[in-house]
Amino acid sequence: MREHRRAAGCSVCLGWGVLPRAGDMCRPCAEFTARHRDVGACGACHRRLALLKGHCRPCWAQARLDRPTGPNTMLLPHVRQVRCHQLCFTGMPLQRTPGPRGVDPDATPDATALAARQEVQLLLFADLPRAYRYGMVDRRDRRPPADPWLLRALHIATTMAETRGYGAQLTQTLTRNLTMLLTRYDEGELIRYSTYHPVLTGRGCSLARTTEVLQTMGILLDDRQPAFARWVEEKLADLAPGIRDETRRWVQLMHTGGPRTRARSHHTLRGYIVLLRPALLDWSSRHDHLREITRDAIVAVVNPLRGVRRQITLVALRSLFSWAKRHGVVFANPTRSLRVGGVEHTVLQPLTTGEITGTVRAATTPQARLFVVLAAVHAARPGAIRALHLADVDLGNRRITIAGRTQTLSELSHRTLLAWLEHRRTSWPNTANPHLMVNAMTAIGTQSVSHVWANRTLQGLPATLERLRIDRQLEEALSNGADPLHLAEVFDLDAKTAIRYADSARQLLRRPHEDAPVSSPPTDRSTPTDRINLPVGPS
Repeated sequence: MREHRRAAGCSVCLGWGVLPRAGDMCRPCAEFTARHRDVGACGACHRRLALLKGHCRPCWAQARLDRPTGPNTMLLPHVRQVRCHQLCFTGMPLQRTPGPRGVDPDATPDATALAARQEVQLLLFADLPRAYRYGMVDRRDRRPPADPWLLRALHIATTMAETRGYGAQLTQTLTRNLTMLLTRYDEGELIRYSTYHPVLTGRGCSLARTTEVLQTMGILLDDRQPAFARWVEEKLADLAPGIRDETRRWVQLMHTGGPRTRARSHHTLRGYIVLLRPALLDWSSRHDHLREITRDAIVAVVNPLRGVRRQITLVALRSLFSWAKRHGVVFANPTRSLRVGGVEHTVLQPLTTGEITGTVRAATTPQARLFVVLAAVHAARPGAIRALHLADVDLGNRRITIAGRTQTLSELSHRTLLAWLEHRRTSWPNTANPHLMVNAMTAIGTQSVSHVWANRTLQGLPATLERLRIDRQLEEALSNGADPLHLAEVFDLDAKTAIRYADSARQLLRRPHEDAPVSSPPTDRSTPTDRINLPVGPS
């Protein structure tokens, strides 16, 4: 129990409050004295104290209260005019905030108070870029802004902060960014992303959340080039113009989709381009257009490949030239008679005890332990774990729903999950993210964690999260007689996947001597018609 201390007055600023010792200084005055060793007579109050530019801390604090608010207001001229000090309390839990009386500084802006202006100045130059910089507006008085657009933006930002659990520093940064962008905003204007992006990134200030507020208001002109489009241009830059242009058109159609084309994700198209790029570079050195590519050139590319790499490369080539034939780019499809076929899968191998032990030892954080347990016990994919919501966990009934399939929590899973939830509550008590797995970046939003963060702990180890999942399903197949129906029911597997696990389990369960060749001919068994040799000698 802490000892009761009496209130006293600070020996420097004369503030009244609980001090470490009677007759001592308050914390702000003590820090000021420790930083500024120059002691002398103050130029304003003439007291002999620690000085900054010839003036003591009480005079600097009084000048902050006396000077008028506004942009680029110097403090030093007002320090020289200080002749008296406003007494205050010290050691209080809340800091004194300068501002007009009768105005609640923490009041939430009311969106219904947005008054429409009767007269609007039309834009003369709609495409004229703006130059933004910090310090154009002084909002230390914390008065509600008079501009209706800024008032609406601050209302949206305040609502986001309350619903998502933003901290005070993040909320203040977001308010400062919106004030800078909307102080001189004209109705009907669109704010370009490229104009404020370098300003905010140079200060490391809440770029994504500022952009989200502008998008909500409908005044953002997003002139960013997608990262995937930039990546495609880099990969296709060295190709012949005829091949590059047609390949780019094919990629764009596959990415956006069409009337008879299903849109593909950028992950799929990245894989296609990476596999096709060596062949496209080789063709660009000898040909100028895709119509010059023959069936023999396709076969020369595909024949050296094996396994999944060959299959995906052939699928990408068939897609490219099928599109080219439909759109009149080539006269004939050179991949028409080529068949993709199946892939001969190797036998799945179980993890060794040493590999599993190394992974368990590497999982030292609560989130890493939960990832390992869900993958090794419940055969959950890393993506399914990242997509889990808090509503998918039923601690009372000890059940968890992963990828739409409800499972019973084991004792190990239950204890690991409780440890993670306690760590989550302690680290981010105000987060509104509905996902089970969160980190410092996603706790202030609603998105899921990235796959890089999920696999960071086990990176480079043999027993990754995916290997742990495969090992769990293979273990189930080995312990239940390699029954594909049982695997499909327990893990909700596709028929082909269940059969593959069952085949691998049969290969692992098969004994070596069962398939070994016979070393000697078998001996004929005696039958009732055979002559029985009687014993020799007396009976």
